[in-house]
Amino acid sequence: MSLKSKQRAVMSRQKKSMSEATTKNIWKNSNFISIFGAHTVSSFGSVVTRDAIPFIAVLFLAAQPLNMSILALAGVIPILLVALPGGVLIDRLPRIPIMLLADIARAGLVLLIPIAWFFDFLTLWVLAGVIFLTTIFSVLFDVANQSVLPEYVEKDELLSANGKLSSADTAAEVTASSLTGWLVQTLGGPIVLLLDSASYLMSAAFILRIKQPAHKAEALDQDQARPKQTFIQDMQSGFKIYAQNRQLKIYLITSATQAFFGAFMGALYVFHLLNTLSISASITGLLIAVGGIGGLLGSVLSEKISNRLGANRVMFYSIFLRSFTILLLPLSVLLSPILVIIALIVDQVLGDFLFVQYHINERTKRQQIAEVHELGRVNSTAHFTSTAAFSLGLLAAGVIGEFSSTTVALIIAASGIFALSIFFKVSYLNRCAN
Repeated sequence: MSLKSKQRAVMSRQKKSMSEATTKNIWKNSNFISIFGAHTVSSFGSVVTRDAIPFIAVLFLAAQPLNMSILALAGVIPILLVALPGGVLIDRLPRIPIMLLADIARAGLVLLIPIAWFFDFLTLWVLAGVIFLTTIFSVLFDVANQSVLPEYVEKDELLSANGKLSSADTAAEVTASSLTGWLVQTLGGPIVLLLDSASYLMSAAFILRIKQPAHKAEALDQDQARPKQTFIQDMQSGFKIYAQNRQLKIYLITSATQAFFGAFMGALYVFHLLNTLSISASITGLLIAVGGIGGLLGSVLSEKISNRLGANRVMFYSIFLRSFTILLLPLSVLLSPILVIIALIVDQVLGDFLFVQYHINERTKRQQIAEVHELGRVNSTAHFTSTAAFSLGLLAAGVIGEFSSTTVALIIAASGIFALSIFFKVSYLNRCAN
């Protein structure tokens, strides 16, 4: 065996042993177990809230398309309003109490819906108000959750931790989404939200179990020693942190661009299948559910794949291959019915797998690069930028689809993602260390 072969074998064994050690140790961390429990229960609650309220609006309040649009906007606008100031609060205040407050607030807000229904004052405006306020607290919870993780998990364990948290998100999407419709029909929509409210209280119970690590006091001392800025300056500093760090800047541009073109899928996927490809509503629902399998596999395998290829190469391949899975949608108009279904399954399973791979690695790199005391602003800036880009993408997709066709719009989306993969390769893989 050559010297290089021996070196590769040794490095492979080292990576394997490091990966096994990380996987083994992460479950010995009682704080991570509590964070994982809170995150899992909160994810299930958030999915039930998101999916049950539209059912309630249609079945109990006879909502019309314009009403549904208002409800959808009530879940987007708060993100743009709260993300940046929320990030400052999360960096200035203890993060665990913020998560606890967010859970208790969401439990109370969701409980208002069955109470309003019981006393016969449930309206669409009540639903919109609950969505608006719960979204605010969900933003605070999610950003604090991402920011607090490096305080309780070592840097070399972050990839494993994020993979497991992502698995919980995917499991919530698959199971809660499929059960919500059945629960609404069986128990009644407002009653389902009693269970949802209880899930947030259960999440709060997990948070109360989190204990302050020994190194946290030192991190707080460092935070107090940094120069104090005004609230507005702190809001702006999130963008400055990205501007001053080449790696973070590339991640921000890449994630925002992905969100913009990904919105084309969010806006046009169902319409394209139902109208352009003449796929039935039931098959369309099954195809969307099948995508959860790819997302779950992506979460479970993320650590192993990243340890083998490196996080940035995984992100590049995820973007590059995603452009081809999106391209399957417009090209499906040229295929036979059987091949159309196969192409759509590949798009959903592989597309969700790649989507999860990218976001787990991007979040982990962000947590590893940024200082603990600035993670609130770093994460909230990423959240704000991606949401703004996604909103613009929804608008662009609607305009292109209306004045041209969904096929043209989806080809543009696939081309944009492909160009983004080239940008990422040139900007990062060829110039920055992996």
